[in-house]
Amino acid sequence: MSSTRAKIRVTIFLDGRPGHEKQTMGIVNALRERVEVDCTAVDVRGRGWWTGCKDVLTLLFARGSSANDSSCTDLYLGTGRRTHIPLLLAQRAGGGSSVCCMMPASWLRRYFNFCFVPSHDRPAPGPQIVRTCGPANCSVDEKRHEQKRGLILVGGVDLKSHFWQSKMLCLQIEELIGQDERQWVISSSPRTPPETVDDLRGLAAKFSQVEFFHYKDTPAGWVEEQYNCSSVVWVTVDSISMVFEALTAGCQVGLLPVEWKKKGSKYQKSEQFLLDENYVISFADWQAGHSWQEGITVLNEAKRCAGLIMEKLCQKN
Repeated sequence: MSSTRAKIRVTIFLDGRPGHEKQTMGIVNALRERVEVDCTAVDVRGRGWWTGCKDVLTLLFARGSSANDSSCTDLYLGTGRRTHIPLLLAQRAGGGSSVCCMMPASWLRRYFNFCFVPSHDRPAPGPQIVRTCGPANCSVDEKRHEQKRGLILVGGVDLKSHFWQSKMLCLQIEELIGQDERQWVISSSPRTPPETVDDLRGLAAKFSQVEFFHYKDTPAGWVEEQYNCSSVVWVTVDSISMVFEALTAGCQVGLLPVEWKKKGSKYQKSEQFLLDENYVISFADWQAGHSWQEGITVLNEAKRCAGLIMEKLCQKN
């Protein structure tokens, strides 16, 4: 493919998980900044166990295609393990390049051209593996942040990774909004337990400059709009994807702590990486009077991934 080609054909594979689809669409959107994209979506939900078994056997034992038709798809892209086999089968039948976000099973890696894997997942080195600073996402720094506006995003229960302490969290949020007179927006997430939602609603009722939005009441694109108009974003550190979304949007980001169940877990290491690199500040540092370091480079991993994909497509053609 020539670097001046006007259009590329992309087939994306979707598993219905919003976080996965944001990673995929973040890369598609970044590709659209470089070239016209003709995008087709394939929904992989509802594929049964037997279909999955047949697909694995087909991938392993069926002969590959030598498709080189100019009308074929240039790129097959998906996020999440449920997308990997359907994606690779389509790539085998139609030609083009195969790209996944997140780490695929070890026996599948050799089939992909690129595997974009967040460093906090600690991927083993390999020719297909590209480490990213967090997951790709749909955020863009539109440079219209309002200094008087702030956003607080609350995660929730995950029995495997951390302890959830609702009362302690709400006391920390109350301290934040009590000492910072911005207009604050607070939002929950699918993992936020009902008692925490009730406490957050209570905080919003207590402070005139605070609004609370239940995640179920927010439309698609709502949180990206909040990033764009907020200068400061505080996120509970269990919601690592939203931390990287806010950083990509150019916000100053603070971390509200959780107690990790396993010391040295990938989640804790990701938190420590962000602190060590001064991308974020901790709640404890904020209490001690520290602020954000100036001049930190804004992350845009979707753009970097798109650049690598375009280089690969140009080499193949």
